[in-house]
Amino acid sequence: MVATLQRTDQIVVAPAVITQAQKSLTALHRGKAPSPIPADRLGSDLSRVLTQVLENLAAGHAVTVTSIPKVLTSTAAADMIGISRTTLMRHARAGEIPSHKVGTHTRFRRADVLKFREAQMRQRREALQELLELEDELNLT
Repeated sequence: MVATLQRTDQIVVAPAVITQAQKSLTALHRGKAPSPIPADRLGSDLSRVLTQVLENLAAGHAVTVTSIPKVLTSTAAADMIGISRTTLMRHARAGEIPSHKVGTHTRFRRADVLKFREAQMRQRREALQELLELEDELNLT
């Protein structure tokens, strides 16, 4: 048996699958095998995602694949962004992230949440870079 289902959306791979992933990557890195995920057949983006899954399996890491609905609740959106629901609602009221109402409930489009999360991550990276530059400037390292 290759995998067992714990829930309808969860697959736990058997140790043999991990071994197979390790052998496949070893052969690939030694030049003895073509890419395990052919980009010419699947496209480069999907190939990259599947190769990452294979590498993580080979390393013995857990891999989670999930689907994200097109419309999210405020709680799900906040979890995706990594902020509290209260903070998310403050951003929504300020117009920093688009939202809409379904009855009395606020909903967010997945694309808007992902875009907002990327903007937040970019801001954090820029702030960190500024701090590192200031640290260098003040010879604090």
